[in-house]
Amino acid sequence: MLADELGSGQRGAKVGYCEGLSSESAAVSSRSARPGSPLDAERGPLLVRLPDAPFIAPPSCACCGEPATSRASLRARGGRREIPVGYCASCALHVARLGTLKLAATLASTLIGVALALSLPILAPWMPLAAIVAFSLAGVVLPLVAVVLRARRGARDGHAASGPAARLSGPNELVCARAAWARELAARLGSTAEPVRDPRSLPSAELAILLLVSGVIAPVSHAFQHPWVRILNLGDAPIHVSVDRRELGVVEASSSESPLAGLETRVPAGRRAFLSRGPDGAAVASDEVHVRAGERHLYAPLDTHVCFWLERTSYGRESGPPETVPLADGQRFWVVPEDVQGWFVPSPPLQTDARATGGTTTVLRQGPCEPTR
Repeated sequence: MLADELGSGQRGAKVGYCEGLSSESAAVSSRSARPGSPLDAERGPLLVRLPDAPFIAPPSCACCGEPATSRASLRARGGRREIPVGYCASCALHVARLGTLKLAATLASTLIGVALALSLPILAPWMPLAAIVAFSLAGVVLPLVAVVLRARRGARDGHAASGPAARLSGPNELVCARAAWARELAARLGSTAEPVRDPRSLPSAELAILLLVSGVIAPVSHAFQHPWVRILNLGDAPIHVSVDRRELGVVEASSSESPLAGLETRVPAGRRAFLSRGPDGAAVASDEVHVRAGERHLYAPLDTHVCFWLERTSYGRESGPPETVPLADGQRFWVVPEDVQGWFVPSPPLQTDARATGGTTTVLRQGPCEPTR
């Protein structure tokens, strides 16, 4: 993809595609493009507009001016037309190397960006999401920037480019690094060679795709590795809750059932030490728990006579009394099932219409502990 339009490969064909050239014109071309000549010092890039009809390219190397021994075919994006560009053996080698380097950089950008997006939330659990995204995007950009800097490095003496000496900037627009080769091609086509800005830059389309992929994976990975934890304060005074000595916030007292009760926050997955302190700073509860990635959790640090249970209610033809499933006793930290649709709210009332197909609703409830619970 990033191996340039030269991806159709280089074929070791002799310069037979230039058949029809007179020996005199070939000699003139060779003289005008000879390395070290005054004309060779005048480099492009120059833009040559190509006709729709087939044409014969100059027989010299588009980079150094030596006789071409092989060719590379440029293919416009989305088009089937191939534009042959001749290179000598030496220039064909450095063009192929740069194409391979670009492909390697694309793969490296993909692997580094995705690896950072997936691993940083685990390796650095308390790193802010913005920093994780920034590191992931930097991992995408740096290999591609290295390739661009390599491509922009000055060409060797007698050469017009360190990579491909001819590039398609449009279906019928050829940007040539060697001015002599561009002018000879334009003369053959009855066209002109116009000065143009060097188009070499970061590959915008591929870069945008890779940045988008890493920019999406990083927040998703961070959210998965930082699951939600609802913290309830069942005491009489506010408490300050911290995890691994990092302050989470103040949780107001809420002993009654309310869907807005408590503090809901994200906590890194893994073994975490929760510490709750009263208004005077004294510790009132301390627990070491296992936070599971991708799950929802309930944490009630204060030991009171409040119990929690799941209430499952069926509707329609299979409607009946709600089924209650108590959460495990003797714990302060629970993993809440995924099918819970409401927190600390009663189930919707039963429908009397037996013709309804219905379904099942599961809510999390709380209330004073009773022997039947």
